[in-house]
This record gives sequence, structure tokens and C-alpha cells, in this order.
Amino acid sequence: MYSCNDENRYPTFHVEHYIRQHYGSRFLYIYRNVKKYYYRLNAVQLDIVFLKTCRSKDIIPSFLWFKTANDHLSSSPVYKACQRKLLNVEIDGKRKKLNELKELYESSLDEIRELSPADFFEHLYQIIILDCARLLEEKQRTLNKKLLSLSPVNNSARFYNPKVVTNLSSRVLSNEELICLANGLDYSLPPKSISSMNVASNVETFFHRITDVYEHQKKFMNEHQDNEVIVKSDLRVLNTKELT
Repeated sequence: MYSCNDENRYPTFHVEHYIRQHYGSRFLYIYRNVKKYYYRLNAVQLDIVFLKTCRSKDIIPSFLWFKTANDHLSSSPVYKACQRKLLNVEIDGKRKKLNELKELYESSLDEIRELSPADFFEHLYQIIILDCARLLEEKQRTLNKKLLSLSPVNNSARFYNPKVVTNLSSRVLSNEELICLANGLDYSLPPKSISSMNVASNVETFFHRITDVYEHQKKFMNEHQDNEVIVKSDLRVLNTKELT
């Protein structure tokens, strides 16, 4: 039994079995290639976005941390510069792989388009997108998790959930902006440079206010205690009629 779409009468489940019966093994082989290249193409695009985000934030991915003879070498500027160069090489390699996958994907897609009716081709294309969507979303969550764990600012932050941010404007938000907004409205990035003069001035102002508040409170308490003193000459006993 096949579960068929009422509009075009093509199956939405057990598609490969249907293809093998009606179009043969060669068509099935091409269909699997299209599906494989579609996923790999989009996965590499996600990898490139992840690597570019790391580069823009000066974050080194874990696969670029390598052992050295001692800690002095691993903390040296030369080590950091080497990591950045390797990151650029990895981005260039991903771009090259992206172009290769794009050619393979388009070639397989054209081949399956020629061998199938137009409506069946559109049906298969939609199935490929739906089947790969879950895997791509899972990969996106994994990359977001890695990015947040690598960022020193976001060590205590939760993983980025795409459903947290709803863009009501016409402006397209980048992945970096979405990650930043997902941390909440009270989230802010630390300043790149800190003025020691401003820090000292703010600390002095803080202690001055604390001391000033204490002096005002001390004065108020003294006045309060003076007003609470009981003078015996002011005491008078009331009888029952006076109370009513």
C-alpha cells in the first residue's frame, strides 16, 4: 500500500520502492544522488557560515587547537596567527567543496528532470527538501551549540533556539544577530576596552554616595530618638468618661 497525494497521485511514503518498480534502478540511483548532494550542499553552506562567524568573532574552533611542546608556545602570538591562517584555509577548502557539490547536484538534478514527468519531478523535489530539512535543522542546532560553547561571552548562555526570535520587520537578520537576540533583551557584549579612569571615578562616586546615605540615616535616627523621648510632665491619666 502506498500513501498517495490526492493532487498528483504519487506516493509520499516508500518513494524509493515506488521508483524502483516504475522507473528502474538507474532512476533510483540518480534520485539518491540528488538527495545526497542536496543535503551535503546545504550542510557545507552551514559550515561556511559557522567558520565565518568564528573568524569575525576571533573564535578558534576546537579542531584547530593542537598540542605544542609547552604552554609558552600555545599562548604565543605565533600560535594564534597559525590558527587564524588554518581557519582561512579551511574556509577556502569549504568554498571549493561547495562549488564541486553544486556542480554534482545540478547535474544529477537535470538528469532526473529529463527522465521523469514534470509533476513527478516536482513531487520528488519536495520530498527531498522535506526529508533533508530535519537533518539540516539538527546540524544547525549542533553548530549553534558549538559556537556558544566556544564563545567566552556565552559560556553560561543556553543553546540558541531559532523559535525564540520572531522577526516582524522586513530586514533579514544574520545568524549572528539571531544568536545575539536569542540571549534576551538584557544581554550585552562586553566593551572592547575599559577606561581605568572611568572605573576609578565610578568607584569613588559609589563610596561617596554610600557614605552620604549613612550620614543622613544617622542624623535621622538621632532626631527620631529625640522625638520618642517620654516627658513625664506630659502624662495624664484619663477617666472613663474622658475615654468615651
